[in-house]
Amino acid sequence: MPQTKHPSHEPLVLTRDALARLPARPANAHKGQFGHVLVVGGDRGTGGAGLLSAEAALRCGAGL
Repeated sequence: MPQTKHPSHEPLVLTRDALARLPARPANAHKGQFGHVLVVGGDRGTGGAGLLSAEAALRCGAGL
């Protein structure tokens, strides 16, 4: 039986090479121009995880 419920994974690291491939955003760009986030989750009375995910996305700068 495993010692933990969840398997351990190596952390995802964004390398300089990967960063160089990302397109640069214009200085006057608005967050609504670069995609949106949709959080689907929870059930009646158990929407806490979905609420936390949505709030985290907003605080990180995601558009609506």
